[in-house]
Amino acid sequence: MSGSINLEEALNDNPDRADDRKWDYGIGFVKGSGGAVCWVEVHPANSDEVKVFVEKVAALKSFLNEPPSALLKELTLRAEAEARYQWVSTRGDHLTTRDLRRLNQSGLFRPVRRATLR
Repeated sequence: MSGSINLEEALNDNPDRADDRKWDYGIGFVKGSGGAVCWVEVHPANSDEVKVFVEKVAALKSFLNEPPSALLKELTLRAEAEARYQWVSTRGDHLTTRDLRRLNQSGLFRPVRRATLR
């Protein structure tokens, strides 16, 4: 690990992001001769949370597309696609096939038990 950010806390004082659903954490790590970032959200995995996660990843991607976030976006794209945005489930995985389809359409994958940096 080369660094981390509590993104939710960091953006709480930003009036432009006051109403956004905020992703929890970004974790930087060494990959090859450079670095990469994976974004991790720790939360129960149930159908009621899918809409929240879709909103959170949309807000995160919007944040990463802003010019001041260019380096974070570049580092995010260096991570493997399945590891860029990770939902770490705290109480098992209780999602339906429809839920998983919605997640996949937003660039998210099935919740995991442990975050992986790759």
